[in-house]
Amino acid sequence: MSKLRINEIQIANYRSFGNKLQTITFPNENYKRPVTIVGYNNAGKTNLLNAILIGLTSKYVGKETFSLDDFHNRFLANKISISSTLDSSTETTVNGREVNLTGEFFLEMQVDETEILSAKMNSENSISSGAIKYYKIFYVNFHEIKKELSIKKTSWGNLTSFLAKFIKSSITSDPNIIDKRISFNKKMKNLSDEMISESLLIDFIDRIKGNYSKNLRDNACVIEFGLPEYEDIFLEMIFKVGLNGDRENLIPIENFGDGYISMFVMSIIQTIAETNTDDKCVFIFEEPESFLHENHQEYFYKKVLCELTEKGHQVIYTTHSHKMIDIFDTRGLIRLEFDEGSKQSVVAFNNYNCDFNKKMKEEFSLDEIADYNNYIKIIEPNLNKIIFSKKVLLVEGPNDLMVYKQLI
Repeated sequence: MSKLRINEIQIANYRSFGNKLQTITFPNENYKRPVTIVGYNNAGKTNLLNAILIGLTSKYVGKETFSLDDFHNRFLANKISISSTLDSSTETTVNGREVNLTGEFFLEMQVDETEILSAKMNSENSISSGAIKYYKIFYVNFHEIKKELSIKKTSWGNLTSFLAKFIKSSITSDPNIIDKRISFNKKMKNLSDEMISESLLIDFIDRIKGNYSKNLRDNACVIEFGLPEYEDIFLEMIFKVGLNGDRENLIPIENFGDGYISMFVMSIIQTIAETNTDDKCVFIFEEPESFLHENHQEYFYKKVLCELTEKGHQVIYTTHSHKMIDIFDTRGLIRLEFDEGSKQSVVAFNNYNCDFNKKMKEEFSLDEIADYNNYIKIIEPNLNKIIFSKKVLLVEGPNDLMVYKQLI
């Protein structure tokens, strides 16, 4: 069983974060709710998510990782500082070596006046590079939802989407699939040879071979025309969907609208959580409400995000939607603001010890605090919007509220 959790991250001089060190602390594993990052545009939410991915060591870090744009105010003298504190299980590698990501990680960077000389994530523990592959991190950018369903490799041979990485890890660790490799390759080779034998295609391939050998000065080269490598075949497969029970006209999922695709990705996330009951994963989402109707936003929050955390996974996400938060639980709330005076992102709220529900229960002595929460939401459905406001105006009654809304 693998387990990974980020406990704290510190950032300075990274993009919108300036030289004043910002510390974000996350609730411990006993907190079974998602962590919400809110803030206006340009507050630094995406920059924080990128820093978290670097701090989790899920991103390869080298001098090519960063450019001048990653330095605060695009000034190389503002050396980037990212450090994280992680908690993990101890996992055994293929060669029998144990890895453990528990501890503090920090970015080591060397720059001169004109360029980045080196950059890497380091730790006080002697942890081998690539140890993160033994733990499960899933990052989904809902702004580019169609890319998250792409499971093909890039031109550099890398996998970028969370789905591709999950499929790759599944087929390389499943003994049933591994054991079928030889027989599968043999069957597919025989089948493809049978299909193209005595065809125009085989003549075409033979002519290519003859010309290529001649170009190589009569080198006795061998050319085969066939399927991709065994593991890569799975990355060429695509999901097809027939709505309303239509089995005759299955449509590739990427041909649907972004809203439908978002809900399909939702199903994949739920399935990953269901099939990793022994593992404690980290899920990081960028604005999951993108392309979703507000009714589906509330469903996504309650039935996906909250249920993931109830299973013990850590969920961190950014949002602009008041449907994606619970105003009565502020322990998992992180609010960022862009300070106009210092021209940098700052943490405006990160009170992970503030149990508002507990305080309310002690003060009001209600038998069921949930009933009170629901009552408040019924009488003032816009209460959640307070979280997204810079200033809040309190009025006495509904008539005053209508007057002030009209004036504003």
